[in-house]
Amino acid sequence: MLPMRTRLAARGEALYVNLNYVSFGNSTAQQSAAEYAELILATFQHMQSQYGFVPNAVEVILEPDNNTIRTGTGIGGLIATTGARLAAAGFHPDFIAPSVMNMGNTLAYLNQIVAVPGALTYLTDVAYHRYAGVSDANLVGIKTRAAQLGLRTAMLEHIGSGVEDLYADLTLGNVSAWQQYTLAYPTNDNGAQYYYISGGRPVMGNLTHALRQYFRYVRSGAYRVSATSLSGSVRPVAFTNPGAGMAVVLHVDAPGTYTVGGMRVGTYGVGMASATGHAERRCPMSRRLPAARSAFPRPRVVSSRCIACLDPPGVVAERPRGARARVPGSLGAYSPMSVLDWPGSCSPHAAPLSPEGVDEPDPAPGASCQADELLLSRRG
Repeated sequence: MLPMRTRLAARGEALYVNLNYVSFGNSTAQQSAAEYAELILATFQHMQSQYGFVPNAVEVILEPDNNTIRTGTGIGGLIATTGARLAAAGFHPDFIAPSVMNMGNTLAYLNQIVAVPGALTYLTDVAYHRYAGVSDANLVGIKTRAAQLGLRTAMLEHIGSGVEDLYADLTLGNVSAWQQYTLAYPTNDNGAQYYYISGGRPVMGNLTHALRQYFRYVRSGAYRVSATSLSGSVRPVAFTNPGAGMAVVLHVDAPGTYTVGGMRVGTYGVGMASATGHAERRCPMSRRLPAARSAFPRPRVVSSRCIACLDPPGVVAERPRGARARVPGSLGAYSPMSVLDWPGSCSPHAAPLSPEGVDEPDPAPGASCQADELLLSRRG
């Protein structure tokens, strides 16, 4: 954790640390709100004295519907008591709950939690997992109820989830945080970690290639804006990063050529990745918009036979007035906006420039960018 925190700080970003209480059984701490609060406070004080920082969040208890003794009312009591105890000591973390295994149980737990006096004062995020009860209706229900309460949403565990689950959680559940399971583990590529360890080295998992299109370019503190498409084969998701940089991810479901419009003035790169990760390949472009125009000229840098090609890249809208500021680690949006549409055209392949500004070799003759996600990100 410390090396990662240091590296993020060097690039002007902060590591978001979530303290997750896990107890599948009859732990004494979770049976007593006062004892639980004392344990969490002791953890904060130890981290502060030993390392000079404290967690950004407390995830109250993992999967209360999976062999634990916690009800929503009990969790609400833990939040109210612990939030007050931490606040009295000068600590004001986010509180995340109920983190249920079954997505369909989220609202029952949530409604019991917020009925406890004081719990809603400290609760900030409504979290769920994807091991059961997964449906579009449940996602929309979670988003709707959280919005009524002024809370964010988060999907914080599901082994085997890939980019399509992330897409659904973003666009239907309006999540502000998302994770699969763990960062890395010495095992085979089983969808439980972004990197598996092989021969003492981390290797990117198949599902990670497509997830990386979000994780790498949508930075902490970004907020999402609506993006629309005229093509049923393209599903866009657009973000504005801190500092007004922008990122757009296109889920491209069929071969074709597509035009993207509406980005702010700037230089952009384009990257592609396979949803399976077998052939991650970039077909990037770099163009600078004329200052007085809102769309790119015709593109010069795309890959021949790309599944997704571009005219001008991007979709964006100005931040809605009155929208709540996002906190570190956020992805969702409180007030989505409508933006532009997508006709299509594609130019022949030219030498690419990567989104990081590093030249990369052209694809082999006849090679295709077998891409399910297309990422546009602003540089500078």
